[in-house]
Amino acid sequence: MFSAVCHAVAANYSFTNIVDDADGAFSSFSTVASVNASGMVAFSANGSGGTVGIYKGNGSSTNAMFQGSQASYTLPFSPVINDGGAVAYLRSDLGGNNNVIYDSGLGPTVVASGGGAFINVNQPMLNDGGTVSFGASTPGPDSGFNLYTWSGGVTTARYYSSAESTFIGLSTVASVNNNGVLGFNGTLGPPESQVNGLFFGTGGAHTTITLANGGTGFSFLSSFPTINKSGVVLFHATSTNGKTGIYSGNGGPLTTYVDTTSPYASIHANTGFSDGGTIAFYASTDSLFDYGPDGIFIGPNPTADRVISIGDELFPGLFVTSLNYGGAINEHGQIAFNYTVENLAHTVTRHGIALATPDSSAPLLNSSFAQMVTVGGGLATIGGLQATFDTVNDPGRFSADFFRPTNSADLALRIGETALNEVDFGLATPSYQVWQLEFSGTFSDAALVFHYDDAGLLADESQLVIRHYTGGQWTVPNQTIDTVNNTITLVANSFSPFILSNVPEPSSAALLALGGVVLLRRQSSRDRRRAKQ
Repeated sequence: MFSAVCHAVAANYSFTNIVDDADGAFSSFSTVASVNASGMVAFSANGSGGTVGIYKGNGSSTNAMFQGSQASYTLPFSPVINDGGAVAYLRSDLGGNNNVIYDSGLGPTVVASGGGAFINVNQPMLNDGGTVSFGASTPGPDSGFNLYTWSGGVTTARYYSSAESTFIGLSTVASVNNNGVLGFNGTLGPPESQVNGLFFGTGGAHTTITLANGGTGFSFLSSFPTINKSGVVLFHATSTNGKTGIYSGNGGPLTTYVDTTSPYASIHANTGFSDGGTIAFYASTDSLFDYGPDGIFIGPNPTADRVISIGDELFPGLFVTSLNYGGAINEHGQIAFNYTVENLAHTVTRHGIALATPDSSAPLLNSSFAQMVTVGGGLATIGGLQATFDTVNDPGRFSADFFRPTNSADLALRIGETALNEVDFGLATPSYQVWQLEFSGTFSDAALVFHYDDAGLLADESQLVIRHYTGGQWTVPNQTIDTVNNTITLVANSFSPFILSNVPEPSSAALLALGGVVLLRRQSSRDRRRAKQ
């Protein structure tokens, strides 16, 4: 492989080369559809030695999850990877048998066999808890296409399609979020008055996102909607006036992110939707002269919202000639995509997979005077942050990720099990508000201003505090709160997780209502240990 990390022409992104065909080990790659919170990318590829396989890599190493012969297997559909590093994929042999495979790293498990209890098994999806969703039919004269989930060896039918059920047709792929909610395309009956729509639910009852035709404004809806952990469904659709666009909803009014009203001439169906709310899509522009070439974008402005486009210098001396985007994006806004690059003399051509990482701010240089940077939208945005560094001793890059985990398992993914085990304080809001701060250089002190969300507070706002995990414990540094602008200001000389909490201990009822049983048990166990001492 060539250069691992490079800054391309596209503003505010750096690029990591995950894998390519430079050394001859691989001959072609599937469209990438998954990258986890650690920047690990799952992909499938044909090897130049006649192999086909499922792999995961981060630019430093590549590990095979499955390898077989092209004489026995076809190139699989794109695998999916969760934050724990587990992978789910569709393994297809030349005999026409499709098997859904789950591999947590301990070896493959067959979730659904196309030659067993199921037929017509399709591409799986996967959440962070290890739940696999997939579509398949069962054999027999009364067979219908159904949506299933698998977890811990147990398969559960979620939605059925038949003349007797609510749905007379279902999409082959259903996304699944961390709460086990499926987002899917379905057709409602009866056959003589059928209508296609997008829905979500956990089985049985469902919520309608939107329907096609019948005055909804859409003539065609994507077969592959995406649902994030907040239960918001993102989808690609064609309106009755012929325009295509990207929309979202959760059962109420829809949100339009972007459509083919100028400056975009076309928007491809594969879209990415992060838990942080960032969307990514491949699009063509109305005018090469005004807006530039085709590329991957994250918003309505092809200039300000461009990630990478045709003609950019992706790696030193190598320029993009084609791009392919399958919807791979993680909660940090990192985007994985397929590329083809060439040098100016057209004597070198490379095909591969790259990861685009958004820059949180400009690099900080050595300086004897204070330097201020803003990230996450700054103080005008919930979760945004302003940092003023007193002295930077060694140059580096500052970053700050804001998270809203809703339970202790999600919180552990953000702050680590060690820090989680020391959490014995109450929540300030119905979900955690966590900032993960990092600086690649060294500094003396930094004044930090956090913009918190004051919706649904569980305590008096004046009692809110930011806690800092340092030295193996959660501390409460000196700080001031501005309840008008919803900011908290403090000074820190080290970075690690920061979390919004309240000063008083919450009641047991409040903890239970929030799913905070884990926190309550930890506090109780500490009290018992203290009593024994």
